[in-house]
Amino acid sequence: MTMKRFFKESAMLGTICLLCTTIFCFSCKGKDGSKTNETSETENVETISLDTINVKEYSDSVYLVEYHMECFKSNTPLCNYINAQITSFITNGKANGNNVRESVQQVAKSEIEKVKENAMELDLADAVYNDPLFYIIKKGAFEKDCADSVWAYTTKVEDFMGGAHGSYQINTYNFSKTSGKLIELSQVLNMDKSEEIIELLTTQLIKDMNCTTVEQLMEETALLTLSDMYVSNDFHLGKNGITFRYGQYSIGPYSAGITEITLSYASLKNYMY
Repeated sequence: MTMKRFFKESAMLGTICLLCTTIFCFSCKGKDGSKTNETSETENVETISLDTINVKEYSDSVYLVEYHMECFKSNTPLCNYINAQITSFITNGKANGNNVRESVQQVAKSEIEKVKENAMELDLADAVYNDPLFYIIKKGAFEKDCADSVWAYTTKVEDFMGGAHGSYQINTYNFSKTSGKLIELSQVLNMDKSEEIIELLTTQLIKDMNCTTVEQLMEETALLTLSDMYVSNDFHLGKNGITFRYGQYSIGPYSAGITEITLSYASLKNYMY
Protein backbone atom coordinates (compact mmCIF):
# COMPACT_ATOMS: atom_id res chain seq x y z
CA MET A 1 0.00 0.00 0.00
CA THR A 2 1.34 3.47 -0.90
CA MET A 3 0.20 6.23 1.41
CA LYS A 4 -0.35 9.70 -0.01
CA ARG A 5 -1.66 12.70 1.77
CA PHE A 6 -4.28 14.69 -0.05
CA PHE A 7 -5.54 17.94 1.36
CA LYS A 8 -8.91 19.25 0.18
CA GLU A 9 -10.52 22.43 1.35
CA SER A 10 -13.98 21.50 2.44
CA ALA A 11 -16.61 22.08 5.10
CA MET A 12 -15.54 22.46 8.68
CA LEU A 13 -15.09 19.15 10.38
CA GLY A 14 -15.80 20.37 13.88
CA THR A 15 -14.77 17.76 16.37
CA ILE A 16 -13.15 14.59 15.07
CA CYS A 17 -13.91 11.54 17.09
CA LEU A 18 -11.21 8.91 16.90
CA LEU A 19 -13.22 5.75 16.62
CA CYS A 20 -10.82 2.84 16.79
CA THR A 21 -11.19 -0.72 15.73
CA THR A 22 -8.57 -3.29 16.61
CA ILE A 23 -8.40 -6.47 14.66
CA PHE A 24 -6.19 -9.32 15.67
CA CYS A 25 -6.20 -12.30 13.37
CA PHE A 26 -3.99 -15.32 13.42
CA SER A 27 -3.62 -17.90 10.72
CA CYS A 28 -1.26 -20.60 9.60
CA LYS A 29 -0.25 -21.02 6.03
CA GLY A 30 1.97 -23.14 3.87
CA LYS A 31 3.45 -22.58 0.44
CA ASP A 32 0.06 -22.49 -1.24
CA GLY A 33 -1.70 -20.63 1.57
CA SER A 34 -3.22 -23.77 3.06
CA LYS A 35 -2.57 -25.16 6.52
CA THR A 36 0.51 -27.32 6.83
CA ASN A 37 1.80 -29.86 9.32
CA GLU A 38 4.86 -29.19 11.39
CA THR A 39 7.92 -30.85 9.92
CA SER A 40 11.62 -31.20 10.59
CA GLU A 41 13.15 -27.85 11.49
CA THR A 42 15.90 -28.39 8.92
CA GLU A 43 13.49 -28.50 5.98
CA ASN A 44 12.70 -25.56 3.77
CA VAL A 45 10.57 -22.81 5.28
CA GLU A 46 7.70 -23.42 2.82
CA THR A 47 7.02 -26.79 4.46
CA ILE A 48 7.17 -25.55 8.07
CA SER A 49 3.96 -24.38 9.68
CA LEU A 50 3.87 -20.60 9.91
CA ASP A 51 1.87 -18.05 11.85
CA THR A 52 0.86 -14.84 10.12
CA ILE A 53 0.10 -12.19 12.71
CA ASN A 54 -2.08 -9.28 11.61
CA VAL A 55 -2.69 -6.24 13.79
CA LYS A 56 -4.66 -3.30 12.48
CA GLU A 57 -6.09 -0.20 14.12
CA TYR A 58 -7.32 2.88 12.37
CA SER A 59 -9.50 5.94 12.82
CA ASP A 60 -11.24 6.98 9.63
CA SER A 61 -8.65 9.02 7.72
CA VAL A 62 -6.62 10.21 10.69
CA TYR A 63 -4.25 7.38 11.52
CA LEU A 64 -3.44 3.79 10.69
CA VAL A 65 -1.18 1.21 12.36
CA GLU A 66 -0.73 -2.16 10.68
CA TYR A 67 1.47 -5.17 11.35
CA HIS A 68 1.69 -8.22 9.07
CA MET A 69 4.37 -10.57 10.34
CA GLU A 70 5.25 -14.17 9.53
CA CYS A 71 6.96 -16.32 12.10
CA PHE A 72 7.51 -20.00 12.79
CA LYS A 73 4.67 -21.80 14.48
CA SER A 74 6.87 -24.85 15.06
CA ASN A 75 7.83 -24.92 18.73
CA THR A 76 11.43 -26.14 18.41
CA PRO A 77 14.56 -24.54 19.90
CA LEU A 78 15.76 -23.54 16.43
CA CYS A 79 12.46 -21.97 15.38
CA ASN A 80 12.04 -20.23 18.73
CA TYR A 81 15.56 -18.81 18.43
CA ILE A 82 14.84 -17.36 14.99
CA ASN A 83 11.44 -16.07 16.14
CA ALA A 84 13.10 -14.14 18.95
CA GLN A 85 15.51 -12.50 16.51
CA ILE A 86 12.93 -11.47 13.92
CA THR A 87 10.72 -10.10 16.69
CA SER A 88 13.60 -7.92 17.85
CA PHE A 89 14.23 -6.70 14.30
CA ILE A 90 10.65 -5.75 13.48
CA THR A 91 10.10 -4.06 16.87
CA ASN A 92 13.44 -2.20 16.80
CA GLY A 93 14.70 -4.08 19.81
CA LYS A 94 11.66 -3.27 21.96
CA ALA A 95 10.75 -6.95 22.22
CA ASN A 96 12.85 -10.08 21.78
CA GLY A 97 10.89 -12.98 23.27
CA ASN A 98 10.04 -16.02 21.15
CA ASN A 99 6.32 -15.42 21.77
CA VAL A 100 6.02 -13.31 18.66
CA ARG A 101 2.30 -12.79 18.95
CA GLU A 102 2.41 -11.19 22.39
CA SER A 103 5.50 -9.14 21.57
CA VAL A 104 4.06 -7.71 18.36
CA GLN A 105 0.76 -6.85 20.04
CA GLN A 106 2.56 -5.07 22.86
CA VAL A 107 4.72 -2.95 20.57
CA ALA A 108 1.83 -2.23 18.19
CA LYS A 109 -0.24 -0.87 21.07
CA SER A 110 2.53 1.56 22.03
CA GLU A 111 2.79 2.77 18.43
CA ILE A 112 -0.97 3.21 18.25
CA GLU A 113 -0.77 5.51 21.25
CA LYS A 114 2.03 7.44 19.57
CA VAL A 115 0.06 8.13 16.39
CA LYS A 116 -3.01 9.04 18.44
CA GLU A 117 -0.99 11.69 20.27
CA ASN A 118 0.24 13.13 16.99
CA ALA A 119 -3.30 13.22 15.59
CA MET A 120 -4.72 14.94 18.68
CA GLU A 121 -2.13 17.73 18.45
CA LEU A 122 -3.29 18.79 14.95
CA ASP A 123 -5.89 21.36 14.06
CA LEU A 124 -7.91 19.26 11.63
CA ALA A 125 -10.82 21.64 11.13
CA ASP A 126 -9.70 23.06 7.78
CA ALA A 127 -8.91 19.92 5.81
CA VAL A 128 -10.23 16.53 4.79
CA TYR A 129 -7.77 13.67 4.44
CA ASN A 130 -8.54 11.02 1.83
CA ASP A 131 -5.89 8.69 3.28
CA PRO A 132 -4.57 8.34 6.83
CA LEU A 133 -2.53 11.35 7.84
CA PHE A 134 -0.27 9.35 10.15
CA TYR A 135 0.62 5.75 9.52
CA ILE A 136 2.97 2.97 10.54
CA ILE A 137 2.92 -0.19 8.43
CA LYS A 138 5.30 -3.04 9.21
CA LYS A 139 5.55 -6.31 7.30
CA GLY A 140 7.82 -9.29 7.77
CA ALA A 141 7.97 -12.46 5.70
CA PHE A 142 10.27 -15.30 4.77
CA GLU A 143 11.77 -15.10 1.30
CA LYS A 144 11.11 -17.94 -1.13
CA ASP A 145 14.29 -17.25 -3.11
CA CYS A 146 17.05 -18.36 -0.73
CA ALA A 147 20.34 -20.21 -0.83
CA ASP A 148 19.88 -23.85 0.18
CA SER A 149 21.42 -23.45 3.64
CA VAL A 150 19.67 -20.18 4.47
CA TRP A 151 16.35 -18.82 5.70
CA ALA A 152 16.05 -15.18 4.63
CA TYR A 153 13.55 -12.90 6.34
CA THR A 154 12.65 -9.47 4.96
CA THR A 155 11.04 -6.63 6.90
CA LYS A 156 9.36 -3.65 5.25
CA VAL A 157 8.49 -0.52 7.19
CA GLU A 158 6.51 2.41 5.80
CA ASP A 159 5.61 5.33 8.04
CA PHE A 160 4.74 8.98 8.24
CA MET A 161 4.72 10.87 11.54
CA GLY A 162 5.08 14.40 10.24
CA GLY A 163 7.60 16.27 8.11
CA ALA A 164 8.15 16.72 4.39
CA HIS A 165 7.47 13.09 3.46
CA GLY A 166 7.20 9.60 4.83
CA SER A 167 9.87 6.94 4.81
CA TYR A 168 10.16 3.43 3.46
CA GLN A 169 12.74 0.91 4.62
CA ILE A 170 13.49 -2.69 3.67
CA ASN A 171 15.94 -5.00 5.44
CA THR A 172 16.75 -8.66 4.93
CA TYR A 173 18.18 -10.97 7.58
CA ASN A 174 19.82 -14.27 6.63
CA PHE A 175 19.72 -17.15 9.11
CA SER A 176 21.66 -20.40 9.08
CA LYS A 177 19.30 -23.38 8.82
CA THR A 178 21.56 -25.44 11.07
CA SER A 179 22.31 -22.99 13.91
CA GLY A 180 19.63 -20.30 13.48
CA LYS A 181 22.33 -17.66 13.85
CA LEU A 182 22.32 -14.47 11.84
CA ILE A 183 24.80 -14.68 8.96
CA GLU A 184 27.17 -11.72 8.67
CA LEU A 185 28.46 -10.61 5.28
CA SER A 186 32.05 -11.10 6.48
CA GLN A 187 31.24 -14.81 6.88
CA VAL A 188 30.29 -15.01 3.21
CA LEU A 189 32.70 -12.66 1.44
CA ASN A 190 36.36 -11.85 1.94
CA MET A 191 36.03 -8.19 2.84
CA ASP A 192 39.78 -7.69 2.44
CA LYS A 193 38.90 -7.59 -1.25
CA SER A 194 36.08 -5.09 -0.80
CA GLU A 195 37.53 -2.69 -3.39
CA GLU A 196 37.21 -5.33 -6.08
CA ILE A 197 33.65 -6.13 -4.97
CA ILE A 198 32.84 -2.41 -5.11
CA GLU A 199 34.00 -2.37 -8.73
CA LEU A 200 31.63 -5.24 -9.50
CA LEU A 201 28.75 -3.45 -7.78
CA THR A 202 29.41 -0.19 -9.62
CA THR A 203 29.64 -1.93 -12.99
CA GLN A 204 26.42 -3.85 -12.37
CA LEU A 205 24.56 -0.71 -11.24
CA ILE A 206 25.63 1.17 -14.36
CA LYS A 207 24.38 -1.74 -16.46
CA ASP A 208 21.09 -2.02 -14.53
CA MET A 209 20.38 1.68 -15.07
CA ASN A 210 21.14 1.45 -18.81
CA CYS A 211 24.10 3.79 -18.50
CA THR A 212 27.66 3.48 -19.76
CA THR A 213 29.67 5.58 -17.30
CA VAL A 214 29.53 6.66 -13.67
CA GLU A 215 29.12 10.26 -14.82
CA GLN A 216 26.05 9.37 -16.89
CA LEU A 217 24.66 7.37 -13.96
CA MET A 218 25.02 10.32 -11.61
CA GLU A 219 23.51 12.78 -14.07
CA GLU A 220 20.51 10.68 -15.06
CA THR A 221 19.65 8.88 -11.80
CA ALA A 222 21.35 10.94 -9.05
CA LEU A 223 22.77 7.68 -7.71
CA LEU A 224 26.29 7.86 -6.21
CA THR A 225 25.82 11.59 -5.67
CA LEU A 226 25.56 11.35 -1.88
CA SER A 227 28.12 8.62 -1.37
CA ASP A 228 30.63 6.54 -3.25
CA MET A 229 29.72 2.91 -3.79
CA TYR A 230 30.31 0.61 -0.84
CA VAL A 231 29.50 -2.99 0.05
CA SER A 232 26.15 -2.81 1.85
CA ASN A 233 25.59 -4.91 4.95
CA ASP A 234 21.93 -5.20 4.00
CA PHE A 235 22.03 -8.24 1.74
CA HIS A 236 19.96 -11.24 0.67
CA LEU A 237 21.49 -14.65 -0.04
CA GLY A 238 19.40 -15.84 -2.96
CA LYS A 239 19.55 -19.06 -4.96
CA ASN A 240 21.70 -17.60 -7.74
CA GLY A 241 23.42 -14.62 -6.19
CA ILE A 242 23.66 -11.97 -3.49
CA THR A 243 21.41 -8.91 -3.62
CA PHE A 244 22.82 -5.80 -1.94
CA ARG A 245 20.31 -3.16 -0.86
CA TYR A 246 20.89 0.58 -0.43
CA GLY A 247 18.26 2.55 1.43
CA GLN A 248 17.00 6.07 0.98
CA TYR A 249 19.72 8.72 1.30
CA SER A 250 22.50 6.11 1.28
CA ILE A 251 23.95 6.47 -2.24
CA GLY A 252 21.33 8.83 -3.65
CA PRO A 253 18.65 11.35 -2.66
CA TYR A 254 15.21 10.43 -1.34
CA SER A 255 13.82 10.60 -4.88
CA ALA A 256 16.19 7.81 -5.96
CA GLY A 257 14.38 5.44 -3.62
CA ILE A 258 15.75 2.07 -2.58
CA THR A 259 18.42 0.57 -4.84
CA GLU A 260 19.12 -3.14 -5.17
CA ILE A 261 22.12 -4.64 -6.96
CA THR A 262 22.42 -8.39 -7.53
CA LEU A 263 25.76 -10.06 -8.17
CA SER A 264 25.77 -13.69 -9.27
CA TYR A 265 27.68 -16.24 -7.23
CA ALA A 266 29.72 -16.93 -10.36
CA SER A 267 30.93 -13.31 -10.45
CA LEU A 268 31.77 -13.48 -6.73
CA LYS A 269 33.51 -16.85 -6.76
CA ASN A 270 36.97 -15.32 -6.16
CA TYR A 271 35.74 -13.49 -3.05
CA MET A 272 33.58 -16.11 -1.33
CA TYR A 273 34.56 -18.36 1.54
